[in-house]
Parts: sequence; C-alpha cells; structure tokens
Amino acid sequence: MASAVRSLLLPALALLIALLALGHSALLYDESRQVEQRGLPAPVQAVENGKKIKRSGDHVTFRADITYAAPDGRIITAKAPISATALDAFHAGRPLQVRYLPDAPAVIRIAGEEYEGGSWLLVTLGAMALGYAAFGLLRLLRR
Repeated sequence: MASAVRSLLLPALALLIALLALGHSALLYDESRQVEQRGLPAPVQAVENGKKIKRSGDHVTFRADITYAAPDGRIITAKAPISATALDAFHAGRPLQVRYLPDAPAVIRIAGEEYEGGSWLLVTLGAMALGYAAFGLLRLLRR
C-alpha cells in the first residue's frame, strides 16, 4: 500500500513542479512581450545596486535598481536586467531609456536590449519534471 501511494505521489509532485516552472516561465515571457508591444518609453535617471546574475560567453547581465521618470512626472524605481554594455554606457554619461507598462510601472525593460523574459533553467526543469511525471504515471497505469 505504501509503495502504491509513493508511486503516485512522486509523479504527482513532479507534475506540480512542471506546471509551476513552465507556467512561471510562460508568464515571464508574456510580460516581456507586453512591454515590447505596448510599453511606453521613459528616460533613466539612475542605475544602482547592480548585481551580476548571468554570464553568457562575453555577455554579462546584471539586475539593478533602475530609476526613471514617467511622462506624468512620477519617479519610479524598479529592478530589471541590464547588460554590462548598457550599464557602462550609462555610467559614461550616455542617455538610457526604459520601456514600461503604464498599468504596471514596475515592469520595465531597457530599450534596445534583448530580453526573452524567461529562464532556460526553468523551462528545462519543467520539461524534466513533466517527463518524470509522465513516465511515472504511465508506469502506474500499466500495473
């Protein structure tokens, strides 16, 4: 009896993990597309607290607190990914812009930067968990 419960519980848990990981990744991707499609531009005023989050070859990405001025006069600070190139350009005095969602001003992307809004790690984890769940459930149904 305990073996039957365990053989159902582990695939069910893996299915839950798969749904959470893939669902979260899809939401991040959709958010990125929304900013790209209907985001409004605004000038960046400050970039602070940059922490390295990813390195891909010679491309380094930081997550920083970015302060910008919305067209209605509000000053908003939000966390966002920024490349080392854009960060260096901003610190050298070149202007930088963000695109933000008017109904969610904390959702921003640096204008001109590519950001897919998801994590391949999340997608991979979700796909592996989904495979484990499918294998476990099929094995359980065969018994």
